[in-house]
Amino acid sequence: IEEMSILTNRIAETGKLQDLYKYSDSIIEYHPIGGLEDKIIIVLMAICSAIQIPFVKIVDREIGFLDKLVGVDGYKLEFDFDKIREKVNKKDIVIINKPENIAPLEKNLYNLRKNLACNDDISLIAMSLMSQKIALGMKNIVFDITYGENTYVKNIKDAKRLAQYLIKMGRELKKGVKCIISEEIAPIGKFFGNTLELKEAREILQNVMTDDVKEYILTIGNCILN
Repeated sequence: IEEMSILTNRIAETGKLQDLYKYSDSIIEYHPIGGLEDKIIIVLMAICSAIQIPFVKIVDREIGFLDKLVGVDGYKLEFDFDKIREKVNKKDIVIINKPENIAPLEKNLYNLRKNLACNDDISLIAMSLMSQKIALGMKNIVFDITYGENTYVKNIKDAKRLAQYLIKMGRELKKGVKCIISEEIAPIGKFFGNTLELKEAREILQNVMTDDVKEYILTIGNCILN
């Protein structure tokens, strides 16, 4: 764990380090791993903002989450960090594309993992995730680890192993890390797809939701707030 933490720090330091927690100690980072929870992210961010907890999410465009938002009128994919700090001070929501200068070595290692067919290596996944959080200055992080046939993490054993790595590295790196483990059987809620998931997120915020969505939001929300 000590060696992994040192390497993770070095990966983060290959780019420009940001310190978002300098502007607010209550920023939350919620990071689902391998699941289909984009609509849940949107709902949780809105809830946190409503109770004065700033929520910052910086996502690599190739993940697909931002594709759900680019069609929304007025949404901006890119922001400089001065603007992000302004949003944080207002207890607002930030969801933007990851800048190129944030842990650039991590992206090279990610591509190398794919080319060497070790994309599902648990220790490499843990270091990749933590390096980006360190580069951004994140302090309170909730990882939602989804396991299943179509995810990076194939079984419950590896999901628990990844959670242990992340929590132990969090302690070593002085970060508040929590992990939730869930199994991916089918998409959560009623809809799957860019426009439909945005529509469902709006319905959820109006208290119209399926039982599985309600359980998921209450579980993740409780973890974030406590």
